[in-house]
Amino acid sequence: MKQEYLSQINIEKKEKPKLLLHICCAPDLIVPLLDLKNYFKLYLYWYNPNIQPYAEYEKRHKEYIKVLNLEKGDYEVIKDNYDPKEFYNKLYEHRHIVGYKDTNYKEIMKEFAQMEEKNSPRCDICYYIRLLEPAQIASKYGIDYFTTTLLISPKKSVEKLDRY
Repeated sequence: MKQEYLSQINIEKKEKPKLLLHICCAPDLIVPLLDLKNYFKLYLYWYNPNIQPYAEYEKRHKEYIKVLNLEKGDYEVIKDNYDPKEFYNKLYEHRHIVGYKDTNYKEIMKEFAQMEEKNSPRCDICYYIRLLEPAQIASKYGIDYFTTTLLISPKKSVEKLDRY
């Protein structure tokens, strides 16, 4: 059914529609890249300012680049923005998503830092921000669709992601 729907998109448009693919990590990129490049003009957007420390972010980003070097295709890479301070400001700004009404920034950030287990309330707001950013980028560049590799990660909650 998926192939039929995707083929129909191409028939109707006479050319590949544009799709922004948010990438959370290199392993989760491989299958979507191989599949989606057949149906879409891909715009790849690595956006993970939640990864800390920077050395860990850099290590994961290098693995993403390795995948891109192995799998050539009709895609463009959109430059990412690694700014953990901006990310935490967005966490604070959107804290109402997980029910925080406290306005004490330091206390909220301290509480977020302690929520490490899978599917904690911290995941909700992180998912929201990591989906909001690519949606805004897609809109800014006139890209028809966007999705995320977070949806296929065995470490993420599809149920929570579907809410955003």
